[in-house]
Amino acid sequence: GGIRDSDIQAQQINLGAFQWTAYCSDEYAKSHGTPASPADLPGHRIVAYEKRIGMSGMSIWFMSHVSGDQIVAHCTEVPNMRVAIATEQGIGILPCVVADRIPSLRRCFAPCPEMASSFSLLVAPHARALPLMRAFVEFSADRIRAEMSKEQG
Repeated sequence: GGIRDSDIQAQQINLGAFQWTAYCSDEYAKSHGTPASPADLPGHRIVAYEKRIGMSGMSIWFMSHVSGDQIVAHCTEVPNMRVAIATEQGIGILPCVVADRIPSLRRCFAPCPEMASSFSLLVAPHARALPLMRAFVEFSADRIRAEMSKEQG
């Protein structure tokens, strides 16, 4: 039983990179200040990712600027991190395309190249050959690229 990686065939459509950076809530910033760079993170409460996102290069790079005793909570997914930051638990990293739309969150510092993540669509070749699926993939790719362009523009 199960599916082996060698059984999976998919076409990868690279859509570019999402920028991530550190965010805190407005209330956290009023109480604790806002770090202006990763070097200013010591002394702040940190919400860390664990599991898949926690093992990503961007998360490892961010966490290299803090000590373990600063970590006050762990999250496994972006929506959980968004809530943890919004409820003033501490500073954590989010994709700019998500967090910049939340009025109560503020960037702590500008996105760093070390905290960019690539974004791709995977499509089975036989599915991509179907006109409706091809139209969906092209529409989705165009929309995602436009959102990413707005984020960086």
